[in-house]
Amino acid sequence: VKSGRWLSPDWYYVSDSLMLDGSVHAARLGVLLFGASVDAARFTVAIGAILALFAGCWLGEVLSAKRTHGLVATAALLLGPSLIYQDLVIGLPTTFQIALVLALLACAIRFAVQGRAWWHLWLACSMVLLLSCSAPKKALVYALFPLIAGVASQLLLVRDARHRRMWSLLALPALAWALGDWVHGWFKPGLVVNTSYARMSFLLDPGHVLDNLGTICALAWRFAGGGNGVFAAIAAALAIACWASLVVAPVAARRPWQALRGECGFAYCFAMGGTLAIFAYLLLYEQIRLYYGIYYGVVTASPLFLLAARAANGENGKARAWASRGALAGLLCLGIATTAMACIRFPADYFGFSKKETATSGERQQAIEWLLANGYRRGFSDYWEANSMTLVTGGELQVGWLLVSRAKNRTYRQAWLSSPERTNFMPGREKWFIAINARRRALKPTTACLPADGMVAVSSYRIYLYHQPMPGCLAPPVNPRRGP
Repeated sequence: VKSGRWLSPDWYYVSDSLMLDGSVHAARLGVLLFGASVDAARFTVAIGAILALFAGCWLGEVLSAKRTHGLVATAALLLGPSLIYQDLVIGLPTTFQIALVLALLACAIRFAVQGRAWWHLWLACSMVLLLSCSAPKKALVYALFPLIAGVASQLLLVRDARHRRMWSLLALPALAWALGDWVHGWFKPGLVVNTSYARMSFLLDPGHVLDNLGTICALAWRFAGGGNGVFAAIAAALAIACWASLVVAPVAARRPWQALRGECGFAYCFAMGGTLAIFAYLLLYEQIRLYYGIYYGVVTASPLFLLAARAANGENGKARAWASRGALAGLLCLGIATTAMACIRFPADYFGFSKKETATSGERQQAIEWLLANGYRRGFSDYWEANSMTLVTGGELQVGWLLVSRAKNRTYRQAWLSSPERTNFMPGREKWFIAINARRRALKPTTACLPADGMVAVSSYRIYLYHQPMPGCLAPPVNPRRGP
């Protein structure tokens, strides 16, 4: 965002996503208003939450839910039962993608089921195109697979379905996805893209599938708020029960297929089509990483919250209405309790949402305070630490990303969301440091970086201190316009 471009070679793109689906656009405005600061990040989070709130209320109106029920359902969706949930949905910020999915579904129902104006179809295609230009694989499970499931439910179960509109809703978004995939490939040359998280690698082995299933259950338990302590376990069990109710209640009838007709059936199949595709992928994937893929299911399952808001009207039975109200109320109360707890006293042992991060924010803060108190302002750290240290100090610490390869006994500079000056800093006679999170990686600097002038252990960090240049220690400067 600070580079002033929509797509910049200065960036290090991760997971094959070019981040064009909302958050970067809002962040650019935030930087214009507040500079490259924490306030710009807060502004971006607020915009995402507001967009998701409006999209949820619109979908609730399309599904004929009461406005108050729609507000409660969207608030429950955004808050969630745990800090890990709120980090992944709000802080990531996935709310932009949730807003796109909810608005896409509202447009699809207006056009194909309710027979409204054709501009709904063109708006839906533009959303699919935006998602696909950003990340084609995500667009498949967020948009295309759900649309196919929704259309199939109506063509199979509704005799008087608007066939022309249904087929149009299949064909034109598919073309929009194909065009977005081509544009995504056209954008990529010249950019530094790490696709290690986006490989479609499958292992069709029953034992491996069962192992992955156990991992998914463990991750879902943590995602729901499960951890140490009886109260955390009770809260996680309640959250999982509420989510299960959201999945089961819409089809809990003597003739479940009848519940899959009309706009509610379209919305249910839309949500389940994408969610089941994500969990099938996780079951068959070679190796599930820490928290890997769990939050993707929240994006695709988000329409279930608005379906519960519709069911709360009581038109399809009192039992279903009370089950839906209870699920929404339970998740909303858990989210409010989690938010209040974080506002009163943020837990010191919270790990954050990052797939690789194991240092807590409290431990990082201790290392930062020690460095600033002892006059250190410039230094290097690894992938997850460098920008975090720079950001939370408002730039008082300038930390570059340095990759330490013990196998090759050398270091590499990486230009990842970093200014050229910070990436290519070459120490003179001033103080500087290399901070390594010993909990995550039991590494030492390379031979050329040792011995340091000093080494201190602050919480989980080993901080190597230098008062002079170390020839051969740091990699040569890189051209940020060409990546690392």
